[in-house]
Amino acid sequence: EDVSLAFGAEYRDEEFTIKAGQVESYIDGGLGAQGFSTSTNGFPGFSPAISGDFSRSNYAIYADLEWDASDDVIIATAIRYEDFEDFGTTTNFKLGGNWQATDQFGMRGTFSTGFKAPTPGQLNASNISTQFVGGMLTNQGVIPANNPVAQLPPANAVPLQPEESTSFTAGVFFALGPVDVTIDYFNIQVDDRLNLSSQFTIGNGPGQIDPAAVAALAAQGIDTSDITSFSFFTNQFDTETKGFDIVGTASTEWSNGAITDWNLSLNTTDTEVIRRNAALLDNTRVRLIEEGTPDTRWNFTANTTVGQFRGLVRLSHYGEFFDNEAGGAVFDDTTLVDLEFGYDINASSTVALGARNVFDEQGCSQNECGTYPSTVLGLQYSQFSPFGFNGAYWYGRYQYSFGGN
Repeated sequence: EDVSLAFGAEYRDEEFTIKAGQVESYIDGGLGAQGFSTSTNGFPGFSPAISGDFSRSNYAIYADLEWDASDDVIIATAIRYEDFEDFGTTTNFKLGGNWQATDQFGMRGTFSTGFKAPTPGQLNASNISTQFVGGMLTNQGVIPANNPVAQLPPANAVPLQPEESTSFTAGVFFALGPVDVTIDYFNIQVDDRLNLSSQFTIGNGPGQIDPAAVAALAAQGIDTSDITSFSFFTNQFDTETKGFDIVGTASTEWSNGAITDWNLSLNTTDTEVIRRNAALLDNTRVRLIEEGTPDTRWNFTANTTVGQFRGLVRLSHYGEFFDNEAGGAVFDDTTLVDLEFGYDINASSTVALGARNVFDEQGCSQNECGTYPSTVLGLQYSQFSPFGFNGAYWYGRYQYSFGGN
């Protein structure tokens, strides 16, 4: 029976700095009363009112223990204590085990807790830009939750809290003839999850921020940042994420001496908002969190080597996803194809030619689908596309490894 012990301590100092820009970048030049913004390029400079140095420090001690309980069983545990200057203390742990029942079958599992404090940037950042909203130029901003404007009703922002999580995994690994298979289930619950709130508009309509209240704050010398709508970081909601990771690998030797390594990987992930403050996280934001990334992804790779030559074929599949900016559209699933062919000149030098996304998949464009509203100017493809929108990428590569024989 072997026991391995590791322990240590850590000290970390974080600093987030906003420097004021040139005066002309943030003043309105006397034309603000006529409705003009403070900048001409959609992004005003940072004013002295929102500039500053924001820092915090924390220290931690931790220990990790691994025990070979028998030839077939490994048990591992870890614990970490951390003290944050602004959020107090937290203690988190992890417990895991691995059982090799036979040469061809085993089981494994873990249970752990987690903690993540908001960064100084998330606590203090202000970012104002000019966007199109309802066909009108609007100064939108991300402002700190402790900004008095964000604390006005109906936004009612409250100070940020740390995220806390619990997670567990359970899996099996086994051999089916020449195929090695692993199947793992995971479940992660995050309490007080951090994300941007819904947009709040300053106006006289229902559900909007009273302009008179904003003006009163400005009269008190509080920076209102020349905004007409804003969001802020909030963590008044909880989520549960669960799914499976399945991997199969095999190797085939052909009669001509070639060897092909096969790999098939499948991931299914489902995220659900299980608690929320509906005033801060509306239905659209909830759907974006739950459906903004594909629930299903898989990759199939065949890598063949024969002598000094090698070739790779890879299929990557992405399930459907939701885009709120595309008129609430759901984009279909897509499969990409990658190819690469290489030649080992000698032990040190290799050349390769290849292509990623051979068939130039870019997703559904505005002209093809007609789903993007006219207010989303210049956006041709979904910004949430899991494979981007750059299309095919062809390349040639020469690689030299020092120390080759």
